[in-house]
Order: sequence, then C-alpha cells, then structure tokens
Amino acid sequence: MATFQFTSRRVDLEFPGGITCSIPLTEEMRQKVEAAAKELSEKAAQMHGKAGTAEDLETLCDYTLDAVDAILGEGVADKIVDAKEDYSFLDCTDLFNFVTGEFINAFIREANAAKGNRSKPTTSSQPVSVPNRAQRRHKRCSH
Repeated sequence: MATFQFTSRRVDLEFPGGITCSIPLTEEMRQKVEAAAKELSEKAAQMHGKAGTAEDLETLCDYTLDAVDAILGEGVADKIVDAKEDYSFLDCTDLFNFVTGEFINAFIREANAAKGNRSKPTTSSQPVSVPNRAQRRHKRCSH
C-alpha cells in the first residue's frame, strides 16, 4: 500500500558557525524576498553619486544585512556574519545573493515541478508514422 506524504516545500540553508535556516517556498515569502531586494536597491540608489567613504560602505553593509534579516528573521544576519572575524561589504552582498539565489532557484524548481505534475492528455501508444517520399509527392500533386 502506498502512503501519501506532503512535500516539505522549503529551502534549507546552512551557514558558517552551525547556523541553519529553513525558508518556506510560498508566494508570501517570494514577495518578502522581492520587497527586501527592492528596498535594498532603493537605498543603494540613494547613495549613488556620493564620495564613497568607508562609512558609506558600512551603511550599505547594514542595509544589506537588514535585507537578509527581512528574509531570515531579525538578528539572523548578524549571527551569520559574526562567524567571520572581519567581514566586509562584499561578504554582506555574498550573503544576500546566496540567500535570495537559493530561494529563487528552489521556488522556480518547485513551480516547474508543479507544472510537470499536471495530468497530460493521453496519447496513443502507436508510434507516429512519417509519410514516405511517395506519399509526400502524392500529397503535393493532389493540391
């Protein structure tokens, strides 16, 4: 007898320091990820054209970690980057790209799997025959 089980529909992420997170593959979470990315992009755009001081990079790093927190939960980003002794802005962007990339890829795979599970019309088990040369010639001449 077969047993039905619900699929987890989550993406599990592992980080340095033994930190793990599990993100649900839901439309609500997809919107959350999109909103976090949009907000980060808007904040970065506001800083565009400034001199680009070390303080500006720290501010961008904070914005990036805030975006990760918006996805994973408050304070999780700090725990993750604290596992690295001296993290930089690039480390923060790598973290954001990892989290969003893994979520998006898993979400797309899940959506494609759902599309593939739809019932397909049954087709004949007979192979499709291709007309031979004489049949094609006869068809052309009869038109």
